[in-house]
Formats: sequence, C-alpha cells, structure tokens
Amino acid sequence: MLYLLNSLPNAILIPEAGEIREIIGLSESEAIALWDSSTDRASAIGHASTADVLVKRGLECELNRIQVSPSAGDLLLVAAFTPNRRLAEGEFFTEEEILQFPIKFCTVQF
Repeated sequence: MLYLLNSLPNAILIPEAGEIREIIGLSESEAIALWDSSTDRASAIGHASTADVLVKRGLECELNRIQVSPSAGDLLLVAAFTPNRRLAEGEFFTEEEILQFPIKFCTVQF
C-alpha cells in the first residue's frame, strides 16, 4: 500500500529492533508520477486546505483523516511543506504564500 502524508510522525520513522527504514528523496514530478501510477494507495492528508494546495500543485489527493500504521511492504510518500520562516503567535500564512512554499518529497519503505 502507498500512503500519502504531509509529515512524517517520529514514531513511524523509528524502526523496530533489526528493521531498516529506507528514505529516498524525490523530485515533485517523481512524487506525482509515483502517486498517479499506484492503484493500491490511500491519502492520509488530514486537512482540507493541505489537500487543496497539493491538488493545485498537481498531486491529485483528497482529505482523508486516517491513522497510518504501515506494515512490511508498505511505502509512505511524504510531501513536507517547507516555509521560509516560522509564524509568529496567532499569524497565518495566506493560500498564495502556501502555494509558493517549496515542498520536499520522499518515500519511506517498510
């Protein structure tokens, strides 16, 4: 199963004893191609605004607030927004600003 996330929870990243996690960076076009080519996939994007931004960037996904518990053979596709500054208390980014954020993509193999 291929899961799409917009962050990587620390508890998922830490392997069990004897396990290895392989993390591979991808370009945006590689990430979109991987997602588009998979028939066994699930979005785990938990906020509508995040899904909307990813769709506008070309990654066709939907809001699907699920808990991901990957098992052997599963692959995570992570789309991590990387804003250029930290928000002040109570401040919000506009959609226009968010659309300009670089997004770092990677896969994590289980």
